[in-house]
Amino acid sequence: MKTVWWWVPLGFLTVAGALVYLRHVWRVVPALWRGEHEGSLPVRHVRMYDVFPRSYVTALLPLSAIAGFFLLLGLQFVVGKLTLAPAKGAFALMVLTVPLTVLHWVVNAYNRPRALVPPAYRDQPGWVEVRRRRRSNRRAGRPDTDHLVEIIDFGPPGTDLEAICTEDGCRWRAEPDRHAHVPELSLRNKVAQHSSRIAADTIRLTADV
Repeated sequence: MKTVWWWVPLGFLTVAGALVYLRHVWRVVPALWRGEHEGSLPVRHVRMYDVFPRSYVTALLPLSAIAGFFLLLGLQFVVGKLTLAPAKGAFALMVLTVPLTVLHWVVNAYNRPRALVPPAYRDQPGWVEVRRRRRSNRRAGRPDTDHLVEIIDFGPPGTDLEAICTEDGCRWRAEPDRHAHVPELSLRNKVAQHSSRIAADTIRLTADV
């Protein structure tokens, strides 16, 4: 196949982009594995699945396979010709994303296998167990969870309230009923249905903070 002049710069850009991406997403893994990572993770959501600290490593596996596909493709452009062997390797990496994605679904659902879960998160339940516990709590008349929920006041006192669950991976939020006479009481009643733990003090975020 005839070499095209723009293959080489395109190949370099593709290889460099793949390597930068891999370094970006994997750089937090050692600290996460030691239980020392704080703050948000480089990858929080992918179209095919959610990403939590406990399942971050398995979330990176299919993403790394895709990056590897572009890496091999870029190397072919750098060489200046499209050869069959690297093309087969790139295709194999794309096929590999399917079982790796399924593996991540299993970890999200069951938090197993433990060897792929950072030690600090191995005792956390997967979403299957979370749903089972919620059903059990509802049958017993208890709140769904024991997650810590905080009430945030974003405006002048009592004017713009929102309850936010602080549990990692839980996206539960609530606002007071629109016509509630006491908005904070209305909101706390909603929180009581979600969790048995609610911060006693409202966190006020005002322009003066």
